[in-house]
Amino acid sequence: MKEKTIEIVKKYAYPFTISLIVIAYQAIIYFLAKFTPFQEHIIGSTLDSKIPFIPIFIIPYVLWYLFLVVVPCVLYSQDKKTFYQYITTNILVDTVATIIFIFYPTLLIRPEIAVDSVSTWIVNLIYWGDTPALNCFPSVHCANCFVAIFIMAKSNKIRNKGRFFTILFGILIIFSTLFVKQHAVIDVVGALFLATFIVFVVKEFHLETFLEKRLEKKC
Repeated sequence: MKEKTIEIVKKYAYPFTISLIVIAYQAIIYFLAKFTPFQEHIIGSTLDSKIPFIPIFIIPYVLWYLFLVVVPCVLYSQDKKTFYQYITTNILVDTVATIIFIFYPTLLIRPEIAVDSVSTWIVNLIYWGDTPALNCFPSVHCANCFVAIFIMAKSNKIRNKGRFFTILFGILIIFSTLFVKQHAVIDVVGALFLATFIVFVVKEFHLETFLEKRLEKKC
């Protein structure tokens, strides 16, 4: 049992560490982008006002952080090339999104939520930790999920079960951003275009090889 545990730790230590580094990079540049000198643009539409507030969706919304770690671990164990495509794509998505945040900062006006359940309490906690709701367009939550969905769907080395759960959970997270009023529809659309473009660029120019060569050399 002890040997099996050690083996599992060794197997996933590398992708887990890389994932944490990418998450830290994302958090740092997202925080720095809040100091933009440009005026925020308020987003939202009539369509957004018609989307219901469903507090239970805060669960997949919060589990996005686990999603960012589990997906690369699964990819690394079954398809290393796709793992590096995923990491490279997410780094570029985060970087481009941050540039947009700086030059086109956005502000989302969120509704007042009555705390009457565990889920609404978590929603209010998220609101409190992310106030004001700046830099919503494009949604990084959604962009990262779109990247995972596109890359998982195209890989023929990933087991069907892993592919199915990744796509399903990615879709749940994307919808959760709307149902807990953390993002507007335009943020999701922007994330879709951004993820599609970066996935194409990385694959077309094999940008993952740059990261793969340097990281594998150090291991």
